[in-house]
Amino acid sequence: METNDDMLLRKQGVADMLGFSRHTLGRIIKRDPTFPVFFEISPGITMIRAREIRIWLARKELEAREKSGGAHIEQN
Repeated sequence: METNDDMLLRKQGVADMLGFSRHTLGRIIKRDPTFPVFFEISPGITMIRAREIRIWLARKELEAREKSGGAHIEQN
């Protein structure tokens, strides 16, 4: 899913962007304190900028590469 970095996404949009379910996204949000925080734009409607997710994902990738000693990480 291609998104503009300024685009606002709801949880389903983030899950789609990352390629997993909303349930899995919920677990990640709960367990990973580094995950970006959604903000409420209206009661019951929370959003996040696509760029925040991209930055978080890039950091995760960098951490994984550092842990593996810079080894190549498989991409699907």
